[in-house]
Formats: sequence, C-alpha cells, structure tokens
Amino acid sequence: MKAWLLPILVLLVVLALLFPRSLPRLFRKAGRQVGDIGRMGRELATGEEIDQSPLAKYEVKAGELVAMRVLAENPVASDPAMQEHVRAIGARIAEHTLRRQIPYRFTVVEAKEPNAFAVPGGSVFVTRPLVELCQGDVNALACVLGHEVVHIDQRHAIRSLAARTAARTGFQVLTLGRGAILGRLAGGMQELIVQGYRQDQELEADLYGARLARIAGFDPHGIIALLQRLAEICPDGRVPLTELSQYFKSHPPTSVRLEKLRAALGTAS
Repeated sequence: MKAWLLPILVLLVVLALLFPRSLPRLFRKAGRQVGDIGRMGRELATGEEIDQSPLAKYEVKAGELVAMRVLAENPVASDPAMQEHVRAIGARIAEHTLRRQIPYRFTVVEAKEPNAFAVPGGSVFVTRPLVELCQGDVNALACVLGHEVVHIDQRHAIRSLAARTAARTGFQVLTLGRGAILGRLAGGMQELIVQGYRQDQELEADLYGARLARIAGFDPHGIIALLQRLAEICPDGRVPLTELSQYFKSHPPTSVRLEKLRAALGTAS
C-alpha cells in the first residue's frame, strides 16, 4: 500500500464514525459536482446547451457578477415611471423566450450615450438616452429589448466563449474550481460586452427580436421606425455621431439592417 493512501483511509474511517449520516451525502454531492463539471465541459466543447444545463447555472451566477460591475459604473436611472415602463415591456418579451431557466431583469441606467446591452444570464440594460430616442414608441422600445433578449436566448456570448474555450483550453475547464470557472466566465462576458457581438449575430438579433416583440403583442415594425429615424440623422446608413457610436459601433450599417428587416417583415422601402 502506498504511504499516502493509509492516512486517507484512516481519515475516511474516522469521518464515517463521527459523521455516519453526513459522509454519504458529502460523497453524493461531490459526485454531482464532478458530473456537472463534466457535462459543462461537453457544453463548452460543442457550444450546445443540454437539458438542465450546468453551464446555464454558471452563466446566471457569472452574469450577476458582471451586472454588479455595470451598475457600479452606470447608476440606475432615478425615474420610477420609466423603470416600470421598461420592466413591463421586457417582462412581456421574456415570457416568450426559449431558455426558461434564465431569470430576465430589465434596468434603465444613466449614461451620456444611447446604449443597450445584454449580460449573459438575464440582465438587460438600456440607457435613458436610448429610451428617449424611441420617442415614446412602445413598439420601438419592445424591439430594442427583444434584440437584447435574443442575444441571451440564442446564447450568442456563450457560444463565442465556448468556441474560444475549446480552441484555447479544451477540457482543462474540468480542472478548475467553481470560483475559477465563474471568474473566467465573468471576465469573458465583460470582454464581449466591450467588443460587441459579430455582425451576423446583430442581424439575427434584429430579426428574431422583432419576431419576439410580435409574439409578445407589439408591432415588429417599431424597429424599422427607429432605424429610419437614425437613417435620417445619417443618410449614408452609418452613425458617426459620437453620442451614438457606443451603441452602434458593432452593428452593421443602418441601411443594411433596414434592408434585411424590410425583406423579412414584408415592408416596402
């Protein structure tokens, strides 16, 4: 018998005598955790979500960490009526999502620029200037929120992180502890928020977000009305204005978005 094995066996016997009921539960819990990490490793390798996804649980926890950082830099807008308005519209949108285990939260924050972004795990933030840019059009706002919800519902950030993880570390995630996994997920999420999504994902979010708004009872053409106002501000289809650049920096040109949406929604130019 190896020298290090005997002390471990003695320790297990002592624990079994002192805690006859707790030790089996401890082993079962440890077994579940190892199983969850193994299943999560497969999710990261394939990029596909499985039933009772353990990665989704980590996504929610890591998303909460990122959301706290967002709120530390962007104070919540002190307008209860606006907050309730956005939350009510967001709740209607979230009722029709595919990923039912995700707890969606919608918050208006103060910022200088019109902006909206989704944090994986369910937090959707929209700045006061973007709400005001909708000019009271609930359909436009619903489509904006739908767009952000789709980023979470279609796992755009998580798929990107999965591809990156598989390419860089493969199944090394299995050797990480819970805290390290959360830290890496949160760091990757925050990086993606800064960099923005791929343009094909933005176009998908436009289309699916409009459809999600329609299912929730809103007019999906609201997004077209909003984009048309932007096109009037900048006829060439791009938005060079400093105050608009943050939200639209990773999006395709407005003219391209309008063309795709009109074709999908059957709207004439």
